[in-house]
Amino acid sequence: MPRAVWIIGFAFAGFVLALLMLRAFDSEGPAEAPEREAIPVTVAEVGVAVDAQTIEATATLVLKRETALAFKVGGVIASLNVRAGDQVKAGQVLASLNQTEISAREREARAQLDLARKEYERAVELKSRGFVADRRVDDAKAALERAKAGFDVVHFDRGWAELKAPWDGVVLTRYVEAGELIAPGRPALAVGDTTGGFNLMTPIADRDVGRLVVGDRVDISFATTEQRVKGHVARVTAKADPRTGSFEAEIAVEDAPASLRSGMIGRAVIYPAAGAASTLVAIPAETIVEGDGKRVSVYVLKAGGKAAELREVRLARLEGSQALIASGLAPGERVVVSGAAYIRAGDPLKVVDSIAAMRPSSGP
Repeated sequence: MPRAVWIIGFAFAGFVLALLMLRAFDSEGPAEAPEREAIPVTVAEVGVAVDAQTIEATATLVLKRETALAFKVGGVIASLNVRAGDQVKAGQVLASLNQTEISAREREARAQLDLARKEYERAVELKSRGFVADRRVDDAKAALERAKAGFDVVHFDRGWAELKAPWDGVVLTRYVEAGELIAPGRPALAVGDTTGGFNLMTPIADRDVGRLVVGDRVDISFATTEQRVKGHVARVTAKADPRTGSFEAEIAVEDAPASLRSGMIGRAVIYPAAGAASTLVAIPAETIVEGDGKRVSVYVLKAGGKAAELREVRLARLEGSQALIASGLAPGERVVVSGAAYIRAGDPLKVVDSIAAMRPSSGP
């Protein structure tokens, strides 16, 4: 009997002890999960894509009037009086052919003309006496007209045995040397008009040509000089070059400095008056974490800067290091640039660097 009492007593004591331990555990509550470490990120401010309003292109400077001079007839070059870079006056003889052959042709044509004129006069006299029919006179008259035409051709060719400057200007290129045998129509010299100003010939991509209108303002710079000049769009071709697929814009250079030379390579920044580029915003291209065509996703920092949401936006196009966004982002919002690859939904963030809104290299 005493043994049973002891067993019951120990069992009761164990029960009470277990109950007390359970109550003590309940009073402490569930254990807290450890805090996750914040992910360091760099963010960039979304800015209006002012750069998208401009069109930048590399262009070639040319005089507004440039022409290649060539002899109409072939022959041996007797004299060549200028070299590239020489200043010339309108009407100045620049080069001439040896005219021995063309002089002989001219004498022959004149002799044929004189003979045809005499034959016609004789036919008219005989007709007045009734010795020949009208047809004889008509044939003589036709022969005279042919002889006149032949002489005019040779006389015209003699005029093109000399090359004269068409205007005050400068010799741009000299293609031949004295004593050289040259074929008809082959360029001998290129001459530019220095009084008419310069044009900048600029290739324009098909995506931009629709935004251009005549009169659009242009900023022009050259690597060879620190001086910047102004210009405006004077003409845009209606058809693309089949070899390059680009259109050509002719930009009139305003108040060109004397240091400019034809053939210089310049950089043109065109400010189109037309187009809806101002609706675009710009972010660094590396901000994009995933995409499918024009639909791309970026991490946008939430208010407070402690977390970010993955947002789908619409890409307009890529321009260099910029991504131009058509919709889904507003100027002033901040997007994650570096560190986005390590972010998951709900992860705490720590902004370690911030990049200002992207701006154009040169504005209006």
